[in-house]
Amino acid sequence: MFAITSMACEGVDTWLSGASTAEVEGDDLVVRDESGEEIGTLVRSS
Repeated sequence: MFAITSMACEGVDTWLSGASTAEVEGDDLVVRDESGEEIGTLVRSS
């Protein structure tokens, strides 16, 4: 899913290429790699 989404969105940060899962925590989307390690967070804009 992530690879397809990244291909369709120009300018997506390259760190997202390591994403395996993502989970909403409050107003944040926490992105994790295959080992479950957090690799980044996307914050909801208002």
